[in-house]
Amino acid sequence: MIHKKRPTGNFTQISNDMFSDIRLNLTDRGLLATLLSLPPNWDYSVEGMTRILPDGKGKIQSSIKRLERLGYVTIIQDRNRGGRFWKNQLTINGNAGPPFTDNPATGNPEAGNPQMADWSAENRAQYKN
Repeated sequence: MIHKKRPTGNFTQISNDMFSDIRLNLTDRGLLATLLSLPPNWDYSVEGMTRILPDGKGKIQSSIKRLERLGYVTIIQDRNRGGRFWKNQLTINGNAGPPFTDNPATGNPEAGNPQMADWSAENRAQYKN
C-alpha cells in the first residue's frame, strides 16, 4: 500500500498528461513542473532557472528547447522601443500543443520520417490501473 501525504496549502495542480508523455525525460518533466509552479512575475530566463535549480545552464536550455518543440512551451522574442531584441516571453502549457515546426511540410510526407505512435496514457498498459 502506498500512502501519500495530501498538501493543505502552497501546492500546484499539474495535468497527468505530462507525466504519461513518454517523449519527456525526467529533466523535462521536472523543469516543466517547476515552471508551472512559479508565479507569473517570476524571472523565467535561463539565468533565473539556474538560481533555483541544480542543473547547469546548458541542460536547462536543452530542456526548454525540447519542451518548445513538443508544444509545452512557447517562446516569443520581445523587442524594446528601439527595435532591438529584448527578453523572451514564455507561455507554459501543462499539456502538449501541436509540435513547432519552422517550415511545415506540405504534400506527401517523406517515408524516412514516420510519425510517432499515439503516446497517450490510454494506449500504454503500464499506465492503466
